[in-house]
Amino acid sequence: LQLMLDCTNLLPWSRWITPVVPSMMTKRFDTRFFVARLPDGQEARHDDHEATSGLWVAPRLALERYWQGEVMLAPPQIMSLAHLSRFPTAQAILAEARRRPPPVIQPEPYQHEGARVVAYPGDERHPTRERAMPGPTKLIYRNERFEPFDGFEALFL
Repeated sequence: LQLMLDCTNLLPWSRWITPVVPSMMTKRFDTRFFVARLPDGQEARHDDHEATSGLWVAPRLALERYWQGEVMLAPPQIMSLAHLSRFPTAQAILAEARRRPPPVIQPEPYQHEGARVVAYPGDERHPTRERAMPGPTKLIYRNERFEPFDGFEALFL
């Protein structure tokens, strides 16, 4: 059986590069996020190797489940889901991805009152003054998770 991956409808959404100064681990990553609409009649599945479980829910619901401690998310996933949650439909997300180049986001970590914080473009603690995405400009690690300084709803302001 030969399969061929059709990437024509796969659109770049963002590119995340881990900080030069480690905040969580010494490994560095350069990760690209993409958006696409699942073709009619197809079912998305995980590979049981790189991904061992899957959850297909609306972005805000994924963030609510994260906030309740039901799923684990890393800051790039949190911020990407918060950004995606601003769009009313998948078609609106795809239109936005076609409209603009994907932002390159390299968080800047720092310590605040003994807690780890990651700042994003547009924050006063980040060298890039122009915002790369809507939402909070930093997340703090507290309550055993990364969260906005002003709580859950700040993800959507």
